[in-house]
Amino acid sequence: MLKSFWKAITWAIVILVLSGIPGSSLDKVAFWEIIYLDKIIHMFMYFILTLLLISGFKKQLNTRNEKIQPYFYSVIIGIFYGGIVELLQEFIFSERSAELFDFISSSFGTILACFTFPFAEKIINKLKSM
Repeated sequence: MLKSFWKAITWAIVILVLSGIPGSSLDKVAFWEIIYLDKIIHMFMYFILTLLLISGFKKQLNTRNEKIQPYFYSVIIGIFYGGIVELLQEFIFSERSAELFDFISSSFGTILACFTFPFAEKIINKLKSM
């Protein structure tokens, strides 16, 4: 089972590490001051996580020819993980705090990945067949 999800697990760890960086370290990054950049980054991180989760679930459920379950499970995990990370930022990580709009951005990235995965999958399959 882990074989299908190693990429998603690795990316989830990257998200956790980046989310745990103290806020004072982030203030030194000049590009961070761009309005809403952090929301775009949240969306992007969870977009990638969800694409990797969908891919992993499709590999796991391929024998049963399931179509909806990979998306359903991926959305549940992506949104839940986004919520957990925000809670960790509020209560565990130093100099960090939970933000509702970060959670909304993460959730939006998760849902957006579900809509774009079929297109990304077609492109990847075309590239593999070349």
